Amino acid sequence: GLKDNVKEFFYYGHSFTNGVSFSQNNDQSAYFLSFNNLDQKGVMPGTDYNRTSVRLSGNTEFAHNFYSSASVNYIRATGDLSTQGQGASPYDQILQTPRDISLLELKDYHNKFNDLYGFYGAYTINPWYLLGEDAYKTSMDRLLANVQVGYKPVKWMDINYRIGTDFSADKRRQWTSKRIITDPQNQNYGNRNDGKYEETSINIREFTSDLMVSGKRKLGKDLSLSVLIGHNVRSRDFTTLIS
Repeated sequence: GLKDNVKEFFYYGHSFTNGVSFSQNNDQSAYFLSFNNLDQKGVMPGTDYNRTSVRLSGNTEFAHNFYSSASVNYIRATGDLSTQGQGASPYDQILQTPRDISLLELKDYHNKFNDLYGFYGAYTINPWYLLGEDAYKTSMDRLLANVQVGYKPVKWMDINYRIGTDFSADKRRQWTSKRIITDPQNQNYGNRNDGKYEETSINIREFTSDLMVSGKRKLGKDLSLSVLIGHNVRSRDFTTLIS
């Protein structure tokens, strides 16, 4: 057998994270802006993931005991991943590879000994073929935002209202190639496939609204009173479309 035939198939994955931020503060206001990026290469050849986010937030104190704050965060993520599912997963094919077969020598899946007709395994598919001909791609956009306003009519009372949203649009696409094997006597005849394209869209929208009135006052030397009243409204809309 070959000691590292499975190990040699995988790449060394790595992740790079970069970020930059700016901030400004004074007696009444503060602002913050940041940019972050994650670039990730997977251990499966040809796979990668990227995420970029931008965030802006700020708060300020107005005259007459009014104050406010706001925050917006946008995230964009994309992935070029390996296909999944029975008969479509490269990883599954690797696990079924005998120890005396070199996976590196199978890389040229157009070679007559490595293609759909000549591949050695009657119940498996060359994992390099799946990586080269099939695909699974994802993309997601997400937006989180909130605004808060507050008022302190007296020293011991605080009236605070906050409204926010969290929206995400997740799109997933998977291609399975058409595998043509016309000879019914070929040992790989069972691996033929008509091919397919599948798309999944997942949208989530969440809305929150909070109103809180709090107060704390000392009534005596050893006695104080704390009061908190308010309401919370939360709605969530979830839709999934598979085609």
